[in-house]
Amino acid sequence: MLRIEDLDEAGRTLKRRLRFPPAIEAMFRDAQEARHRVPRILFFSVIAVAFALAPLYNDLVLRVSPEARPLVLAIELVWGLPAMALSALASWRDWPDPITQPVQTYGVLSLWGVVLSLQALGYAGQVAYPTHLVALAVIAVATFGGYRTRRFVLGATTVLALDLLMLIGFGAAEQTIAHRTYEMVFVWLIAIGGAVTTDMLTRALWLRHCEAWVLSRTDQLTGLLNRGTFFAELDRLLAQARRDGTAIGIALIDLDHFKHINDRFGHLAGDDIIRASGRMIAERLARRPLDLRARYGGEEFAVAWYDIDSRHFGELLDQVRTTLGTIAHHGEDGDTHRVTASIGGVCVVPQPSTRTLALIEQADALLYRAKDAGRDRVAWRDLGEPRTLAAGA
Repeated sequence: MLRIEDLDEAGRTLKRRLRFPPAIEAMFRDAQEARHRVPRILFFSVIAVAFALAPLYNDLVLRVSPEARPLVLAIELVWGLPAMALSALASWRDWPDPITQPVQTYGVLSLWGVVLSLQALGYAGQVAYPTHLVALAVIAVATFGGYRTRRFVLGATTVLALDLLMLIGFGAAEQTIAHRTYEMVFVWLIAIGGAVTTDMLTRALWLRHCEAWVLSRTDQLTGLLNRGTFFAELDRLLAQARRDGTAIGIALIDLDHFKHINDRFGHLAGDDIIRASGRMIAERLARRPLDLRARYGGEEFAVAWYDIDSRHFGELLDQVRTTLGTIAHHGEDGDTHRVTASIGGVCVVPQPSTRTLALIEQADALLYRAKDAGRDRVAWRDLGEPRTLAAGA
């Protein structure tokens, strides 16, 4: 699960290296792939249609010489059209990344290759090819592609350099070469600068979006899930456990005599204890990927364990109690307060009739049973009668 600390570190890394740490970078790339899916479909589809209709306008627009006509048609229909159509299909069908990414890369390289090939025929006097199409093809990929900036910079630089080398190779006039070089430098600055700037702005915006999403789902003091998100995620977890036929354990944990802590040591000390308790739960007591950890409210926490052995659920809850009992606050006057917790828990293999709220209500009732029994206790239920363990039992 994303944490604010991870996103803060990603922001610092972005300023130094212009990219995120590997784990965050992978998430960003996935988001970019989804965001550019429709633009890529339109981009490749429009160019595919343009190549498909090329025989209708070649003579009128490009004024292809008779001897170059078969080669031009082969470039457009045998190379360009299939590459664009396949790339559009891969983007539309959203095939797995190991297939989609190479196909789209082939599509971009094919587009640039077709444009450069026709440009070469233009320099040779075989077609009246618009000299600006190479630059437009590069800028179009920068605008609609959303590809990795470093790869785009390498590809765009290579394409523009090849265009200039072809112009020189076909013996263009010195003034023409100078004008074309001047033009290509500006195109390169616009394309590369625009791609880099867009990438940085997109990364910053995505990072802010992730931070807002994390803050809406988590408790700022502990970094655990908040109450609303816990209920939503518990619904999902129960549905999965119902399909898998596995048991889930749910516990409500209340730190005992917390008002006394605030009154004696101050609210900042209380915050420290809540923060330490949340960290203990997340790092030692419920750390598997499918386990849920939440600050339920005030000094109360909620935990859900996926795929547990109901025979040892009571032992698990007592381990939570004793582990939290290792947290202590040392006052300035030398007084020490050691944390104790009362816990109510339920263990269930969810059925179609199982409801999240009903399970929470049962856990809450068992929590009060533990508190009424003297606090620093656990009370739990599986499919049998409630059970209460005394402290140290």
